[in-house]
Amino acid sequence: MEQTTIRSLLDFQYVSNPRFSPDGKTAAFVVQHPLEEENKYKGDLYLLDVESKSVKQLTTHGDAYGYVWTSKGTLLFSSMRAEADRKKAEEEPLSVFYEINPRGGEAQRAFEVPVKGASLILMNDETYVVSGVKENQEKGKDDAWEVLEESPFWFNGRGFTAGKRGCLGIYDRAHKEYKEITQPWFDASVCDVQEGKILYRGALWEGGMKYTYGGLYLYDMAADTHECLIAPESRSFGQAWFWQNGQILLATTDQSRYGRMEYNQFYLLDPVAKELSLLADYEYSIGYGTVGSDAKMGGGQGSLVREDGLYFLSNIEEHTFLKHLALDGTITDVYNKCKAQLLCPKERFVNYVKEIYAPFSDEEIAAKMVEILKSDNVN
Repeated sequence: MEQTTIRSLLDFQYVSNPRFSPDGKTAAFVVQHPLEEENKYKGDLYLLDVESKSVKQLTTHGDAYGYVWTSKGTLLFSSMRAEADRKKAEEEPLSVFYEINPRGGEAQRAFEVPVKGASLILMNDETYVVSGVKENQEKGKDDAWEVLEESPFWFNGRGFTAGKRGCLGIYDRAHKEYKEITQPWFDASVCDVQEGKILYRGALWEGGMKYTYGGLYLYDMAADTHECLIAPESRSFGQAWFWQNGQILLATTDQSRYGRMEYNQFYLLDPVAKELSLLADYEYSIGYGTVGSDAKMGGGQGSLVREDGLYFLSNIEEHTFLKHLALDGTITDVYNKCKAQLLCPKERFVNYVKEIYAPFSDEEIAAKMVEILKSDNVN
């Protein structure tokens, strides 16, 4: 076996962003590998057949880094394949999306939006939430210099940040209409999308030092209104999801326990009363890994809400686990803890199975055992 060196990373392929199709029969994912001379990554879409476990490559241009499933089972991804589009993008904000049918055929140009670096989230059949970058500072003709008047002055993926803000919009594909819904100097990012509503975070940032903690906002598409649920700079939070009974699930903390490096806990937010209540105490990462590098397994969705609760990725020591937060606040992790011990020496083994029974009294456990073991023929 050859020794792994720093240049071995150039031979690695990075798999990221797996997502099931609407019918659940296939799953798409992105495979990227580095191009040293061009100083970038080449990315293409692949498709996994869930039943046969077979994999096929969908694109070959090396320009597919992100995508979204449509309600019809096709895939949309951003690309600048046409020379006319590339020239237009040099003069004005532009993102072009191509559509490919996983059952066969070449990708076709679907539509464009007047946003730089746009990505899509499906809201309904023909409506998409658009996230992108808003450039408020006019660029000079000389690209050899930058005006550094904001802090931080650099952000991975955006480069120099002067005047650049995250923006949100709505694209109606049926009518080919785009509407920007955030202010030019408001720095926004999407948290979750529900039919006709967008949960997003951010703050107004007009030069100087960037805000420390963004606020949480709710946009109602039908009423075209924005409502502030948590004011900027009031508390730290990492993510937010639409939850049961009109509530909002938050990964947040007031940092009163350990200070600024404190992990978030799970809270429920009543959007009407704007009151927070603790759902589950948790002291590890929620929905993301704690390794900040592109030399890892890749990106993609780190959390997902289902009818029975929230599924999320979490780093515990040297391992990443898939966790489940139930509606009652119970976090299931016993199985994963036990499996992780297979990598540890026997003297470090811990009986984590006891955690299954910890929430119950001896009487409750005994009653459940009787219920399970009792025969239907015994009164």
